[in-house]
Amino acid sequence: DADTAMADSGKFSSAARDPLADSLEEDSEDNQPGEVTHRAMPLELRFANAVEFVGTKLGGSLPELAQRQLYALSMLATRGPPPQEAPRDLHPEQWLAWASVRKHSKESAMKEYLVI
Repeated sequence: DADTAMADSGKFSSAARDPLADSLEEDSEDNQPGEVTHRAMPLELRFANAVEFVGTKLGGSLPELAQRQLYALSMLATRGPPPQEAPRDLHPEQWLAWASVRKHSKESAMKEYLVI
């Protein structure tokens, strides 16, 4: 099916915006001196905030393909590259999703997560 084909290809859409961008967008007229803006936040902090936002605000309301993509990117960013075989603690579909993003670095996985 289309979800599997997309996950297997390892290609993810970069057209979506960062889920936190609207509330944290840099705007020099609105920011006070010394205020931390979205773009000035370290990547790791933006990623952690996005993971929390998705988990607490969006939950199961995302399409299944988006959920798989976010899961795979999160696994790569937090646990590193997937092992050659599925670990016993993961469902095979979870491992396949994780393996589909193997080509990403930790940094690129975090960046990709922010734009889905």
